[in-house]
Amino acid sequence: MVDGPGLRYILFTQGCLLRCLYCHNPDTWKINEQSREVTANGIIPLKPYFDASSGGVTVSGGEPLLQMPFLAVLFKC
Repeated sequence: MVDGPGLRYILFTQGCLLRCLYCHNPDTWKINEQSREVTANGIIPLKPYFDASSGGVTVSGGEPLLQMPFLAVLFKC
């Protein structure tokens, strides 16, 4: 509920240069660390659930803006 209305898919992006003192997710700071790759096509099948619950996708971090090519594709879908 704190990440947005309805049923949410929370997508944590890898990499952050800010190093905020009270970061709630410092595990995502490393930019080149191996992590699970998610594609926009993997999220699209969940759209009926988002529509039915007035939910959607929340992109968090790390710093999502370091992943702009992916975000552009995701939000176009």
